[in-house]
Amino acid sequence: MFIIEQGREDRTNSFALNSRAELRDIRLVDARIGCPSRLADSPKNLEISVEFTPDCAHIEGSTLFVATSFTFKTGPADAIGEPVVFVHCRFEACYDLVEGYTPAKRELDAFREGNAIFNCWPFFREYVASTVVRSGYPPPPIGFLRLAPRVEPDAHEPSPEGKTRVSRPRKSVSRKKP
Repeated sequence: MFIIEQGREDRTNSFALNSRAELRDIRLVDARIGCPSRLADSPKNLEISVEFTPDCAHIEGSTLFVATSFTFKTGPADAIGEPVVFVHCRFEACYDLVEGYTPAKRELDAFREGNAIFNCWPFFREYVASTVVRSGYPPPPIGFLRLAPRVEPDAHEPSPEGKTRVSRPRKSVSRKKP
C-alpha cells in the first residue's frame, strides 16, 4: 500500500479546492518504457519500485490542469543494475472549477500534492500492468494509494520537512516460469 499523508492545514486547503472542482478527464501526456531483449534465464523474484512526483498545475478559464509523473521499475531482488522493465509516464488531470472560483496558491499546492495524484493513480496502475504484460512479464502488484491524515507533531517537536509526506514501500513479486 502507498500512502500520501497530509497535515490538517493541507487537508483543509485541498478540500476547499476539491469541493469546487469536478474531474473531467485524465490523459496520458508522456511515456517512456524500457525492456531489454527477453532474458534467457528470467529472474524468479522481481522487486518493484514506484515513485511519483506532483508536477505543474495551471488554470485556463474555469479549467484546472494538474500533471503528475510516475516511475515504475522492476528487476531482480538480489541484483544491482538495470531494471528488467522501466516505465515512466506522466498523466494530466483536467478539472472543471465552479464558475467564479480561483483557488489560492496554498489550495492548489495541497490539491496537486494529494488529490490529483490520487485521481491519476488507477490510470498509472493500469498503464504499468498492461505495459509490463506486453513486455512478457506478469502484471506487477502495485497496491492502492491512500490519502491519510499525518499525525501532527507536539508543539515542542520540530515540524517535518515539507508539507506532504509520502510512504512508498518496495515490494517483491515472484515470477512464474513461462
